[in-house]
Amino acid sequence: MFIKEINIRNFKCFEDSKISFDPNFNLIIGENNSGKSTLFEALRLWQLSIQQFYTARTRKLEDNIGFYKRYSYKALELKDLSFLRIQDINDVFCKKDKPFVIELCFSNNISDANISISFKRTSRDSLNCKLGFDISGTDKISEKDLLKMSNDLFEVMGIANNDTFRNRIRLAYIPPKFNLPNKEILLSEKNEYITENLILGNSHLVLRNILHSWCELNYRRDTKKAKISELKNKLTNLIDESNFKSNYSNVIRPYIENVLLDKIISNQNVKKKSLEKVEKGLNKILHQKFDFKSYLDPTKFSTLAIKNHEDNIEISQLGSGTINVLNILSVLEYNNQTIDKAATKCNLLLLDEPDSHLHSNLQSELFNHLENESKDKNTQIFIITHNSNLISQFEKVLFINNKKEINPIPLSNYLENHLKDIDVVQYNVIKELNDAKFEKDKLHLQLEEIKNINKPLLYTEGPSDMIIIENAFKKLYSLETLPFHLINGFSCTQLKNTFENPKTFAKNSLFPQIALFDFDIAYAQWNGLWGNKNNYTKNIANPYIPFEKKHNDFLGFALLLPVPKIEKIIKQVVIKGNETFNEKSLLSIEHMFFDVNNLKEFFLEEVAPGGNSVIKFISDSKKMNFAEKSKNFTKEDFKHFIPLFEKIAEIINYELPKTNA
Repeated sequence: MFIKEINIRNFKCFEDSKISFDPNFNLIIGENNSGKSTLFEALRLWQLSIQQFYTARTRKLEDNIGFYKRYSYKALELKDLSFLRIQDINDVFCKKDKPFVIELCFSNNISDANISISFKRTSRDSLNCKLGFDISGTDKISEKDLLKMSNDLFEVMGIANNDTFRNRIRLAYIPPKFNLPNKEILLSEKNEYITENLILGNSHLVLRNILHSWCELNYRRDTKKAKISELKNKLTNLIDESNFKSNYSNVIRPYIENVLLDKIISNQNVKKKSLEKVEKGLNKILHQKFDFKSYLDPTKFSTLAIKNHEDNIEISQLGSGTINVLNILSVLEYNNQTIDKAATKCNLLLLDEPDSHLHSNLQSELFNHLENESKDKNTQIFIITHNSNLISQFEKVLFINNKKEINPIPLSNYLENHLKDIDVVQYNVIKELNDAKFEKDKLHLQLEEIKNINKPLLYTEGPSDMIIIENAFKKLYSLETLPFHLINGFSCTQLKNTFENPKTFAKNSLFPQIALFDFDIAYAQWNGLWGNKNNYTKNIANPYIPFEKKHNDFLGFALLLPVPKIEKIIKQVVIKGNETFNEKSLLSIEHMFFDVNNLKEFFLEEVAPGGNSVIKFISDSKKMNFAEKSKNFTKEDFKHFIPLFEKIAEIINYELPKTNA
């Protein structure tokens, strides 16, 4: 069960808006003052208000709406609405003379239920809330309509009549900034104070309580002394004073110790799976190990510590970013636990800039973890963020503005149709990051597929290179089948990252894997590959044969394009002998065809300082078109590729057929 959409009428900046949600994960973005925080306020106000209409004992019967306590107006005082960021009750109304309505549509992907609450100002500067629409302020909602609302909701929840609506929908809001108290009074596990604080955005006030019941419980030493003293005083009243001292050390004290030991052991909870899950989540996101212990002192204050070597560090001493992640994961698991117990049907988590206190290297780890959690559980997560790096990691975003209808849209739509006109610098940053993520994800899928490929692998910098390599080999050697499998590496940077990852070779360790780099700025990536010189051997004796690096521990090879024997191209790569311009060289795979007469239109010859000329390919946007044309090139057109294929054949132990090119 999840919130399918929310309708907001006349509430603050929303005059009349319908916002649709993803069932699991919603990344909310928008300009400042666009209504992002107001959307969260609307959700929190709805949850606070709906609680006015049910009690623990009421039950939904077949022919009535009895799970609501009352469906007449209930008053909300200004002091209860501090989270709305208002100074006057009139501040919540878009138009002061009309009530406002917040309607949530819940769905289970089969059926829907619309639950609306209307609000109007009273003469005492409070808000009256009422189930159902009352936008005119005078119309009464019929009991028949309320009964339908009730029946629809119970159908979506999948629970029977004679049951309660209570605690079926759980909502927690976590603000971007909070202060963790030094002490926390231990409450009962089912105390309503915990739930109320989650709604009000005060989960940090009950964080220790949430974790306490999952922890291995340890009594403080002074607690044990206090209990011994208490028991000793009781025994003193039961035993004659003259006999007490002689019997205490031999009989009574050992008995007390045994009783207390049993007591302590019986109160040492085995660490529960919920806590283990929180600890694993922290480890995955922060790359640190955590081992939580709960300590109970005689005053029933609970302190929560992590084990760090020989020391116990209370959680209030942790960094703000760590506490924030701990808070998020704990609340998420607390509400998920109720779902496991078949009580809660809808778990809503509202996070306002959760990345604000977290190191940039760890932010994407948090967001990816939350996205996975929202898919694994009956949980719906809403996140407000302005972080360009994080926005770029996701395919869909919820772009908030004041339009009538707002839906999750592809990130590309947001970039091209909204952000590009507003902030071109931000547009370029997010687009570049998103393109890199797309390439990485696609390559990850390819790497999963290579486990089933039983031949050597040749990676190129892009799809146009793959097409040219395939056409060159088939034309030169009159073969239809390649002795290697081509893989798109997407870019020289991504290609380097792929070959630096040991998992690349673990997935297909029986066959050589070769990375092919252009001899241009990609030289820097090729040269930096595998770092320490002890990791590889290098052959750079002859630039007209591919420069080669071979990893010493696995079948990994990295090649640079061989320099074609074309005078103008040689001058922009080779200084003399085997000395080259390295990353300042200018040799892409298209330059191998510069001496083909009918392809001159694809190259530009520019005059460089000093009078020399520089040959450039006409445009990156023309590369795919050029590659497709290569299907019709002659065998002679591919002659400069022969040294490359001879080197590849040597690496993969393949005998090349003769060619007359």
